[in-house]
Amino acid sequence: VIHTSGAHREAHYRTTPPLLREDRKDLRSRFIRDLFVGMTDDNGDLALAPDGSPVLAGLLKIGIGYWSMTDFERRVTEVVGEISGESGLPVMVHLENGSAAHEILDLLGEHGCPPQRVALAHIDRNPDPGLMLELTARGALLGFDGPARHQRWPDSTLLECISAVVTGGGGGNILLGGDVARRSRYLAYGGMPGLRYLFDRFVPRLRNEVGDQITDQILIDNPARWLAWSPAE
Repeated sequence: VIHTSGAHREAHYRTTPPLLREDRKDLRSRFIRDLFVGMTDDNGDLALAPDGSPVLAGLLKIGIGYWSMTDFERRVTEVVGEISGESGLPVMVHLENGSAAHEILDLLGEHGCPPQRVALAHIDRNPDPGLMLELTARGALLGFDGPARHQRWPDSTLLECISAVVTGGGGGNILLGGDVARRSRYLAYGGMPGLRYLFDRFVPRLRNEVGDQITDQILIDNPARWLAWSPAE
């Protein structure tokens, strides 16, 4: 389990927490503390693992809107880009409906973060294999996290995109996720489809589509490479 620091897109904050008012210096201090000192609980106390060691974040997240970026989101992106450029840590980006992927890579790059460190979450909400191959050519990782979201399109659409990316040489840049973020989607709370859907229902179809070697690369090698902190030489 890898803990995540950073910030989501501004629209997800129902109230106005101090986080939204922080300047670049304050945001940097917050994220650096989570990564190197320890994360805090709801009371502001240092969170401790069972062995008494501090709980550290292992990656940073940013989020932007649909073809839009607020001042807060831009500050977060710039700070995260700088920290990733310095430390080589992985960055996850929430793309609203898969939009503005090139733009966010450009902005992160301007502040030191190379595309190879960036995972573009929800890229499959814009199921465009041509765009996806453009992004893998830059080195970015594609976050396919929409299995079971059939209100958008069937899983076959995602499988077709993954197959096209693999055929185009981008198999080393694919990540999978479930995006099971609400209690109504957890079996333990009486919901569906649950965390198991990805492995029980989607991955077997993926193996049939691209084979065992590519599937294992997607499930094991790609996330291991992305999650390892890799400072630029």
